[in-house]
Amino acid sequence: PTTLDMDTASPAMFDGMPPIAAPLADHVASPTADHDRTVLARLTPREAEVARYVGGGLNVEEIAVRLRREKTTIISHRRSLLRKIGCRNALGIARFAYRVGLTTP
Repeated sequence: PTTLDMDTASPAMFDGMPPIAAPLADHVASPTADHDRTVLARLTPREAEVARYVGGGLNVEEIAVRLRREKTTIISHRRSLLRKIGCRNALGIARFAYRVGLTTP
């Protein structure tokens, strides 16, 4: 992905664009957002997929059926997600998945 250097960007680039909402601006610049991006980059594709399904409200059994994997494999992915994200339960995974754009509310 291309990054934009805000110090050298031309103000004309933003003509006609709506201003960023204050809460969004706070999140984009927050340490949590930086941490989330770092964690997301370290997830395996399968872990990201499991996080997306957890964020969508699916339980372990439902995810196992969707991915055609054993339930124990999904439990292992979920355990890894909990460790990497630094949360305690599926709700923490769902919140992370929403924050990083893997799922929508």
